[in-house]
Amino acid sequence: MNAARLPIIFTRVVAVTFASASASAAPPTPTPAAAPTPARADPSPARHLELGQPAPKFRIRALDGTLVRLDRMAYPGRERRFSPKRPVLIDFFRTDCQPCLDALPELVALHNKYNPRGLEIMMVALLEKDRGEEKLRAFLARHKLPFTVVQDITEHVAEKFMGKRTALPATFLVDRDGVLRKTKFSAKGSLEDHLDEALTAVMKQHAAAQAK
Repeated sequence: MNAARLPIIFTRVVAVTFASASASAAPPTPTPAAAPTPARADPSPARHLELGQPAPKFRIRALDGTLVRLDRMAYPGRERRFSPKRPVLIDFFRTDCQPCLDALPELVALHNKYNPRGLEIMMVALLEKDRGEEKLRAFLARHKLPFTVVQDITEHVAEKFMGKRTALPATFLVDRDGVLRKTKFSAKGSLEDHLDEALTAVMKQHAAAQAK
């Protein structure tokens, strides 16, 4: 081969190689982006629950190990002799929730006022992440509460009532037939003022049923 032609051949080889590499490195044709999912409004707690519908059933342990079941207290149909029906006020609580702590005296007052007439108050205690059960037991040792306290270790009861978003304070009034009658999520205002009409109606229903 003529040595004089080598630079020309080498130049052509380099040019072809560079062109091939450039073609292989070319970015792929972009795939059309999928249409964005419409933004959803931030769901409010218990959005999936409706007043006038059955409250979620649950079973849970009290701190002393006793099994507590909502459907043994508030349920539809005829009253079972071994399981007297009664309205239930369910209050979710955690030891680091200041509005929950502030509401405790009112819960005690509601218990003292309505429990002799049949209202069952149940405090469902959620646990702090750091030594939650220890803190709860210490708190209850200092504050002797007159109503039932259960601990929702896995928050499965909280999820039934509030969905994935747990927002405290949260209170639910269930009538003797197991129907959800009123809810309260805000710390604003007193429990009794907020529940007033619904609580009065629930207690009247209970008194009328007992009078039969």
